[in-house]
Amino acid sequence: MASLCAALPRRRVASLISRAGSATAAWAQERPAGFGPDEVRAQCERYGLTLLSFLDEDYPAHLGHIPDPPLVLYLRGRRELLYSPGVAVVGARRCSRVGGEIAASLGAGLVAAG
Repeated sequence: MASLCAALPRRRVASLISRAGSATAAWAQERPAGFGPDEVRAQCERYGLTLLSFLDEDYPAHLGHIPDPPLVLYLRGRRELLYSPGVAVVGARRCSRVGGEIAASLGAGLVAAG
């Protein structure tokens, strides 16, 4: 699942899983180059991340109620915080300089507010 999400656009992953019947079957059909389970696992270990997919039992229920929820969460830190009230800032991977500055300022303000 995580390998598909890392390699393909979200809508394509959802479509593949829907047609194939499971993430495993979708992976067997698609197999994106360079994004096998071992490569994704190694990258996550390198950065100290764990993965949580929307298919996992402990995927936060409140995320299932938003339009277009994330298929995979890359986690670092205290996992239990996913299940308490919080704020999320979502943006583009390749944001503009101004967008990055706004996100940094917003994040700093949220941290300062506790």
